Amino acid sequence: MTETAYLSFGKCIKALKLSMTIEDFAAFANKENVSAESLEAIGHLMDYIMDFKLHKSVEVLRKLSRIPIENPKTFSNFRFDDIRGKDVEKLKAITNMSAIHENRNLVFIGKHGVGKTHLAMAFGLECCNMGMKTYFTTLSELNDKFTQAKRWGTADKVLSSLVKPSCLIIDEFDYCTLDVENTRLFFHLVDRRYNKEGPNCMVITSNKDSALWKDLFSEDDTLQ
Repeated sequence: MTETAYLSFGKCIKALKLSMTIEDFAAFANKENVSAESLEAIGHLMDYIMDFKLHKSVEVLRKLSRIPIENPKTFSNFRFDDIRGKDVEKLKAITNMSAIHENRNLVFIGKHGVGKTHLAMAFGLECCNMGMKTYFTTLSELNDKFTQAKRWGTADKVLSSLVKPSCLIIDEFDYCTLDVENTRLFFHLVDRRYNKEGPNCMVITSNKDSALWKDLFSEDDTLQ
C-alpha cells in the first residue's frame, strides 16, 4: 500500500507541477512517523485531486474548443452501422485516436447529412478528454478571421492561435472562396501546423471532393 501511495504522489506532483519530489515526501513521512494507513489515505487523496483537476481541465478544454457541449456529438452516439462502403472499417478505426498521435490529418467527404461534422466533433471531444487543446471552426469563419486580422495587423497572432491546438477542426470546407491574401495565410497555417511539435491533427469536413478544393482558393501557384 505504501508503494501505491508514493506512486500516486509522484503522479500528482507531476500533474500539478509542484516543486517537490518523491524523496521530499518520503523524508516528510519519515520525519513525522506517518503510518502505512495514513500513507494509504494520502494516496487516495492524491488520486482524488488528480481526477478532480483532470475533470476541470477537460471542462475548460471543451468550452474553449467551441464544440457544442449540450447534446454532444460523440463516437458512442454515432450510428456506424448505418455507414456502407469499402472504407467502413477504416472509418470505425478513427475511434482509436491514433491519428492525433501519428500527426495524421483526417478528411471527411460526403453528401450533406451523412455525419461528417458529427465525427469531426466526436474526434475533437476525445482530444479534449485526453487533455489536448482543440478548436472548431468553419472555413467561412476562418476566412472572416483572416480578413479581420489583416485589417488590424494581427495575422501572425491569429496564425499562432490556430497552430497551438493539438486538434484543429475546419468544418464546411466548401462554402466560401478565400482571396489571394487569405489563401496565403491558410497555407502558412497548414505549413506551420505541419512543423509543430507534439500531437497534431487537422480535421476537415467537406461536401466537395478534394479535387475541387482548388476552387476555394485564389492563387493556383500555392496549390502546385
